Amino acid sequence: MQKPFWFKPAALVLYAGALAFLAYVLGMASGRFEGPGSALIRDTVAYLSAERQKTAFDRDFIKQRFYPARTPASGVLAVQPDKAEPGLTLYATAEDLSAYLVDMAGQPVHQWHIDPNTLTKHPVKAGTHLIFRRVKLLDDGSFMGLYDSKGYHGPYNGMLKYDAQGRLIWHNGSLGFHHDFEIEADGSVLTLTQGFAPRHPSNPVLDRYYIDSRVTVLDASGRHKESVSIIDALLASPYKTLLFDRLAKSDDVFTQRGDLLHVNTVHRITAAEAQWFKPAQAGQVLVCLRNLHAVGILDMAQKKMVAVLPDHFSQMHHPQLLPNGHILSFENATHMASYKWKTSVIKEYDPITRQIVWLYQGDAAHPFFSPTHGYQQRLAHGNTLIFESNAGRIFEVTPSGEIVWEYYTHVRYGQNQISLIHAGERVPLSYGRFFKAE
Repeated sequence: MQKPFWFKPAALVLYAGALAFLAYVLGMASGRFEGPGSALIRDTVAYLSAERQKTAFDRDFIKQRFYPARTPASGVLAVQPDKAEPGLTLYATAEDLSAYLVDMAGQPVHQWHIDPNTLTKHPVKAGTHLIFRRVKLLDDGSFMGLYDSKGYHGPYNGMLKYDAQGRLIWHNGSLGFHHDFEIEADGSVLTLTQGFAPRHPSNPVLDRYYIDSRVTVLDASGRHKESVSIIDALLASPYKTLLFDRLAKSDDVFTQRGDLLHVNTVHRITAAEAQWFKPAQAGQVLVCLRNLHAVGILDMAQKKMVAVLPDHFSQMHHPQLLPNGHILSFENATHMASYKWKTSVIKEYDPITRQIVWLYQGDAAHPFFSPTHGYQQRLAHGNTLIFESNAGRIFEVTPSGEIVWEYYTHVRYGQNQISLIHAGERVPLSYGRFFKAE
């Protein structure tokens, strides 16, 4: 006997679609008129909308692991040994869970290639690309990495630590890690984690989905100790108007994706730094609020943002406190009208005088532009190491802007695409002693 129409698959799809549309309409009406169950319906609608937005963002992220190569050459293209600061350079690529340690000649000293299936209880889904976002090499030869899979929202985000012999010490894949971490004096880890919220539980202004980024502390074994919401810290401070201004930009792509802050840097301010960096006290935490074009100072005990510096910053990554109290930052795309070409800049800023005291920018002969990511490290003798992420390039410049070391990763996709590189660091030559057997 032939099944009635309402039992056919096509009809079931139509019914499901109609019910979803009805739920959406009821959600809008109930939310507007505060009818029965309005909060639950509104949250459900917001969550479904957020899922749609994040899926599109994740697809974009996966497409952007490789970029047009500026040159077919790889390795060291330029070096001036008498001007460059000696050491080994650590960096991660976007191919997979891989990181590389190279010497000043660009020769490999050590490589880390980690099988993601050794980190999880269940096999990683085929086609999923786990990549390191931040890597560090400790003075005992151990290696630490923060990784993710699909931008902010992938199912695999974690941190790990391996010893110098390649044995896993600990792994934490449960907190939604992103962007940055640093090791504290007692061996604990200061890092960034985040979750996805359909709306704020107590503040009616945040009535839409948003990314809730948190400053999180792990103990020396990688276990969670505490977390503070940066959104909540802003709402508890006089600087909440900056957040409200971002929310008002309904046509802004970051606002639509719920990425109101895009926190990408975390750093515990030391007693020595606090003597020079007047807005902060020792123990407070510096965070970079990229989408607010600002640097924030978070007091973890008060769970409050105690200072925000919005001056002279634009789309930046990794604001680094210098011993003189200045802030060194990587700005993806400058808004300054004086530039005649599309460029990124490395900027040293004095928060007391509110002046830019040093600037590095590219030129026609030496282009410098990374629309996403990016990192820099002020070296001990005054040079600056720059990670031009989208170009797959790392280079070192003197205070006068002269390039004294330049390196392109060997990781390519086909002949014309180069891997994005993620932040690493220049470490002392003595660290090479852990890998002499290779």
